[in-house]
Amino acid sequence: MNIMNIQKHEKPLLSRTEITGEIAYTGVTPSKDVLKKKLVEQLKTKEELVIVKNIITTFGEGKASFLAYLYSSKEEMQKIEPKEKEQPKEKPSDEQQPEKKEKKPVQPKEELHEEKKEEPKEENE
Repeated sequence: MNIMNIQKHEKPLLSRTEITGEIAYTGVTPSKDVLKKKLVEQLKTKEELVIVKNIITTFGEGKASFLAYLYSSKEEMQKIEPKEKEQPKEKPSDEQQPEKKEKKPVQPKEELHEEKKEEPKEENE
């Protein structure tokens, strides 16, 4: 894997440097961790200060572009970067789940336009 066309853009308000570039590879697209290690070697910085955001590939080519951030300090990185979501520790057991209500069978509705049956009136003579 070769890293080419590295461009750096300083972002002083965010205390970081935005790094973009291209990578040439064969076979499988390199993971973010592999790219991060290569960037740390080339930039001669600490691994904990580099975050690889995107690796964008094009189908059928052995090239990809990437976006990474190099922070000035770990404290600044923790202020800006979103925190990772915590995984639920345990799934709730069957005993803790609320019981499902049993469905009652649906009874057919009576016809709305039901004819009224009239009883014959008895006439008293």
